[in-house]
Amino acid sequence: MTTVPEAAWIKDARIVRLLSWFSLAWMVLEGALGLLAGGTAGSVSLIGWALSSAVEGLASIIVIWRFTGSRTMSETAEGRAQKAVAISFWLLAPYIGIQSIIDLAT
Repeated sequence: MTTVPEAAWIKDARIVRLLSWFSLAWMVLEGALGLLAGGTAGSVSLIGWALSSAVEGLASIIVIWRFTGSRTMSETAEGRAQKAVAISFWLLAPYIGIQSIIDLAT
């Protein structure tokens, strides 16, 4: 039998998944438009912004993974998800740094 806190947690997890799917769809649209605009304008800023949408989309995927199936109530999955989201936000820094150095040099 599911206890009241577990039932509330499962309901909240369902809402979190729904919001994460919405966020993922938004990030895909935002990223595609940003890449198109950044590529057209030759703007590192716009491309960086678009890539940040990809990173945020990856975070949404991680959240969806975290709150799906048996992982919904798993503390181990929570720790893995936190680490994965943290790592995903570090993925953008090399592009911005390298492209900035190239632009400064030229």
